[in-house]
Amino acid sequence: MERISGESTIEIEFNVLNRPTYPLRRQAISDIEGTLRIRFGDKIVFDERDILLAEFAMCLYEWLTEVESDPELPFVYESMDYEETPILRIEVIGSNVSISSKWNEEIHIASDATNISSFVFSAKSFLTRFEAAIPGISTCFS
Repeated sequence: MERISGESTIEIEFNVLNRPTYPLRRQAISDIEGTLRIRFGDKIVFDERDILLAEFAMCLYEWLTEVESDPELPFVYESMDYEETPILRIEVIGSNVSISSKWNEEIHIASDATNISSFVFSAKSFLTRFEAAIPGISTCFS
């Protein structure tokens, strides 16, 4: 387990590599793929290609609707594309944010400035940028 300290924020970056050519509907969740990268300052803590980005976005969207009433609720991303679960887990443990994945080493971020509200901000920013990249995709989330 790696431990990172510092006054940085969590950033979620993406690059869409495959998008549907048909009008968006629920099926699009499994057809929009790309690269997903999560950074803490200069440190890349998650970097995977061929992730179902719309599925990830839908998980973030659903988590955001629940985390306001339960601030300790971890974000867990599981995919229909992979048997290993969870692909990504982000949670607050004490004063640290823990980022873990079956594919990467577990990382604890120790920082008073980094808490679940930092991840909430990053998640909302990601969803805004993802909607701009794939207009109308959020209609597929409900």
